[in-house]
Amino acid sequence: MNTDQKHAGNQSCEVENPTMQTMDIDKDTYANKPRKKDDIGVTFSANFQWWKRPSGVAAVCLGLLYVLLLAGIIGLSVYYNRVIGHYYSAARFQTSSLNNLTKERDHLKEELNKQSSGWQKFESSWYYLSTEKKSWTESRQDCLKRGAHLVIINSKKEQEFIHEWSGCLDIYLGFHDTNTEGVWEWINDGALGQSSAPGTTYWRDGEPNDADQGEDCAQLSNKVSDPLKSWNDVPCTTALHWMCEKTPSTL
Repeated sequence: MNTDQKHAGNQSCEVENPTMQTMDIDKDTYANKPRKKDDIGVTFSANFQWWKRPSGVAAVCLGLLYVLLLAGIIGLSVYYNRVIGHYYSAARFQTSSLNNLTKERDHLKEELNKQSSGWQKFESSWYYLSTEKKSWTESRQDCLKRGAHLVIINSKKEQEFIHEWSGCLDIYLGFHDTNTEGVWEWINDGALGQSSAPGTTYWRDGEPNDADQGEDCAQLSNKVSDPLKSWNDVPCTTALHWMCEKTPSTL
């Protein structure tokens, strides 16, 4: 073998060796390079296993505690509002009941006081029968002092009640013709707007007759048995018993 052939053989070996070396390097590089599968596993572990860390557990616990605390506050708020609403409703009911009881007590007390001082109730009015005698004008003034007026009769039932309660007494009514002779009218000492025109009257037969040209005041006489024919006109200066009336407007 000559020198040139030996040199060429050496060159051939030298060309082949780099190739093998490159392949080995690539193999080593590929063998040392992390595989894609390993990359996915590492990413999955980093993204989905953070809760295994102590800080993650603490965050979860704090979050749950916050939710429970918020739920507790909301629950207490609802309960508190219900309790307060029930309390105020009960308080209003008790106050209203107490006011009604107080009014009823005062009303009963007033009725007892009136009955003990000579007043008698019929329907919605109170009546007072005098125990002494006075003229018509004096009787009228006495009723005004009592916060009342001489009795004004507005119905058959009221006429019958007064006739029965007055017993055997002749009493003054709030009926007169002192302003115009023959024009009888009720006094207007009671409710404002009280009509002075008479409705049904209960005169005795032949009355009023103004027998002495001065009989200008009406009395209810118990000398007759028929309560619906018991009125008589007399002089206003005659001393008689009288009856006062308190209507709802004057109570």
